[in-house]
Amino acid sequence: NKSTSSRININKVRPGDYIVHKNHGIGRFLKIEKINITGESRDYLVIQYLDGKISVAADQLGSINKYRASGSLKPKVNRLGGTEWERVKDRNKKAINKIAVDLLKLYAQRERQEGYAYPPDGPWQIELEDSFPHQPTPDQIKAVKDIKIDMELDKPMDRLICGDVGYGKTEVALRAIFKAITAGKQVI
Repeated sequence: NKSTSSRININKVRPGDYIVHKNHGIGRFLKIEKINITGESRDYLVIQYLDGKISVAADQLGSINKYRASGSLKPKVNRLGGTEWERVKDRNKKAINKIAVDLLKLYAQRERQEGYAYPPDGPWQIELEDSFPHQPTPDQIKAVKDIKIDMELDKPMDRLICGDVGYGKTEVALRAIFKAITAGKQVI
């Protein structure tokens, strides 16, 4: 059950929703109540934990997030002041650090590997690119240039092109595909 958290929107939180407090862990939102302190009335979110409740000022929500999870499993509500939440955070920090170290090792290993260096653009590449009906945008031009630089190096290439629908990712990809095909490589 993979979970993520997102900044809480006080207008979208409902009684019974799970809340993650960075110091106390997972609790259930009960209600918003007005508390009058020194003559000033403020809204507070009341969060229920296994062994008590806390109130968090609605204008100071930087320490809480709404709990989100994929799947239908309900999270385990934590105890206030217990060590369980600290253990969960420590375990996750260690997992994140391990992933970071593994990625660094992978990229260091890939830097030492030899890849295929594609030849510079030939006349067919130029003819194909000139045949597109629309002028490429500055972002497309930069993406194509960066891709070709990567392809012409003798290092393995890692590159992801992303953008909204209709912004020319296919035209960028076709240029790279054609460069690979004219060099005798297969493309999926």
